[in-house]
Amino acid sequence: MVNKWLGAAKLSPADLFVANYFNATWALVQGLAKSGGQLGAKLDASMPRKLKEGYAVSNGGYATLDSRNQAIQDQYQLQLVKNADGTFGPQVVAYVPGVDQSFGGLVKPTDKPYGRTVPVCKKTVTPWQGKIKLIKNGVITSAVVK
Repeated sequence: MVNKWLGAAKLSPADLFVANYFNATWALVQGLAKSGGQLGAKLDASMPRKLKEGYAVSNGGYATLDSRNQAIQDQYQLQLVKNADGTFGPQVVAYVPGVDQSFGGLVKPTDKPYGRTVPVCKKTVTPWQGKIKLIKNGVITSAVVK
């Protein structure tokens, strides 16, 4: 979908900065169209609850919202790698499906703001452990990160 709107701009799906801004803008455009250009409560009520993302890689290409209007979307881990020309750049190496703002219940709206001492550092099992899939040559594989 990104290429449909931007044509020959040649934006890489590995550029998650571009992908996230495209998705946010696409949601706003849909909301404004549905609200007839109205802002405030009318726009809030018109914003899509499910969004066909610009880069349809997984989840059928949809991002959804939780009860607090925060995105539930797939996350991609990046690794900086040395390119053939000696420069460094990001490479997508792993995929975690359907991550919400609470990080699977680890973060609560009542928590104190995060900082150097909050939260207390402790070893914990995360909801996505054993579910992070490796990406090889741009393809999500069935292999998981151990």
